Amino acid sequence: MNIVFVGQTGVPFLNRASDTRLLYFANALSKKNKVFILNRLPFLCKSKTSEALLDEKVEVINLFNEKKTNAFLSVIYYLISYPIEFFFLLKLNKKQKIDAIHLYSWHFHNHLFYFIIAKIISAKVCKQYVEYSSEVKRQGVIAVYHKINGYFVDFHGHRFVDGILPISNYIENHVRILSPKMPMLKVPPICDFDYFDTIKSEEANRNPYLLYCGSISYIDVISTIIDSFTKYKQIYKDLNLSLFLVITGDLNVLKPLVQHDEKILIFHHLDYDHLIQLYKNAEILLIPLRNTTQDVARFPNKICEYTASKGLILTTNVGEVPFYFENQKNALIIDDFTVDSIIEQINYAFQNKDKLKNIKEAAYISGRENFDIYSYINKLDMFFRKICNLFS
Repeated sequence: MNIVFVGQTGVPFLNRASDTRLLYFANALSKKNKVFILNRLPFLCKSKTSEALLDEKVEVINLFNEKKTNAFLSVIYYLISYPIEFFFLLKLNKKQKIDAIHLYSWHFHNHLFYFIIAKIISAKVCKQYVEYSSEVKRQGVIAVYHKINGYFVDFHGHRFVDGILPISNYIENHVRILSPKMPMLKVPPICDFDYFDTIKSEEANRNPYLLYCGSISYIDVISTIIDSFTKYKQIYKDLNLSLFLVITGDLNVLKPLVQHDEKILIFHHLDYDHLIQLYKNAEILLIPLRNTTQDVARFPNKICEYTASKGLILTTNVGEVPFYFENQKNALIIDDFTVDSIIEQINYAFQNKDKLKNIKEAAYISGRENFDIYSYINKLDMFFRKICNLFS
């Protein structure tokens, strides 16, 4: 089969969670198929490691050369990119018949756009569904657009695809109510555990630190982590502990929260190998989830990377977590998203270091079973063949 990945720009170079997920999906599908990644808009390439991780059978196509753009040019590129991509896909289909369009997008108009193209070239559309869009909180004027857009994505997006790859049970059940016969394959966060095993720690002499990796859009989560760390230090003053925050997005929102604490270090645009090293040396890898529809529906990509790093995970007992993790067996699980609950589990980790090795090993084993790319190669191939009515 020939499968084209569309809907995002900068894949897999921009170090977003979506880039990591799409990279591993492309690699998994490329084991038995020809895969193209199509970047419609110009972007500045940032991660050479991501490029090196791509399977050699995955072909990345950039419709524009990488270049800096101002606000005006960005609008121009956006407008002309749609007709350019439209005719490019028609041309590509004549050379190599496109069997499936793999869609990753939060925008409803993209669902319509690729649905039309698929009908013209007799291809099928398979959608990644990783977020319950109507529950994602936005700020400012753009929030109105995203609220309306989110509603159409969540309640009408399924009408314009032939198959769905939900990331969670919540999303899968949501689609089942709307479209009981929709072909679906639930795929949690995945990564290449073999690659993680090749990355050696080079930070062993560093003072102990906790680590959180995520987007600045989860500023309330980050704020709670900072409050937990600050209060923990006040209680246990003799522990020379730091907090590492690996953040994507506008850091200006974050700086007022950390400017008075030299033990809180912010990292931005890290090379992937360096990020893995930081994972491997952290005392605790933090990924607390809130008991909100948004967090219940999603499943952070960092969880699979944390397990692949053989780290000690601290998370919350909501959403997908109970299906994969058990408190003090393969993770540290808090029942509610509060400062005191987080501190309690941090304290458990430092008071019970003799038990941590077993917890980390159990997490790695669980990750190998549930989050490793090689567990999904055949499943994904068969799923795409099913929706394309192609069997070999």
